[in-house]
Amino acid sequence: MWDRGLEFLATLITESCLRLQVMPIALAAYSPHLKGRLERFWGTLKPGLLPPLPGYTEGPHDLRGNHAIAATALGEDEFLLLLDDWMTDYNANHVVSTMKMTPLQAWRADGTLLDEVAPERLWQDMLVSKERNKVSKNGIRWDTINWVAPELVNVVGRHVEIRHLPHDRSFIEVFLDGAHLCTAVPVEDLDDQAKQDIIERRQVARAQAQKRFTTANRMRGKKHPNTAKLAKDKDGKRHVVDPHDDLLAGGAQALEALFGNHDNRDDDAQLRLV
Repeated sequence: MWDRGLEFLATLITESCLRLQVMPIALAAYSPHLKGRLERFWGTLKPGLLPPLPGYTEGPHDLRGNHAIAATALGEDEFLLLLDDWMTDYNANHVVSTMKMTPLQAWRADGTLLDEVAPERLWQDMLVSKERNKVSKNGIRWDTINWVAPELVNVVGRHVEIRHLPHDRSFIEVFLDGAHLCTAVPVEDLDDQAKQDIIERRQVARAQAQKRFTTANRMRGKKHPNTAKLAKDKDGKRHVVDPHDDLLAGGAQALEALFGNHDNRDDDAQLRLV
């Protein structure tokens, strides 16, 4: 249950709750008595954490109405760290007078069973920040970080979708064609063994690609005489073995057979048309 703030009434929030089999209920306006626990939370957080912070809107002001403590508010990242520290300390050390124990002790003493939710059920809702990136041999380059995972070796050159938490750069989830592919981490976070495993998988993938390339050349030479047979020169560049068997040459012959013999002006016009 929550109030009628637009962020709570958003379609995404409603759909997320229903996917987790939670019934969302928007309470009547101006009815704080219907959500006492939430009001108690804010009644504890505001006086306990916010007043000493710079830029606190309800703090002291000078005669001109400006903040007396600081000219600017605290940065978002700094505030999140302070919020986390305050909540951890409150839950672990603050003794609630009505329970005679800390919130952490009350949580551990509660015998209510928890419903475990599989991580993949949360990807669509919690990882809402999405971007498309191309996989290179070095992984996925995003946010000035190279993200790597063993599974990315097999999809080099393809575009994937990544999803991530807005304030977390410890991992990203990678999706290919709408299906979850892997969890990628910054390359700096890998140990030497993990890096070596990725290098070995990359070498295996390269060998398999070379094998497919050789097999494709063999098939072209046997079954498709009008298709060029490709090879690699000493610099590793691909080229056509016999220019007369090139696919482009076959295309030119097909155009000539289709349009017949005309003068050069008609040929140019037909080519422009094609």
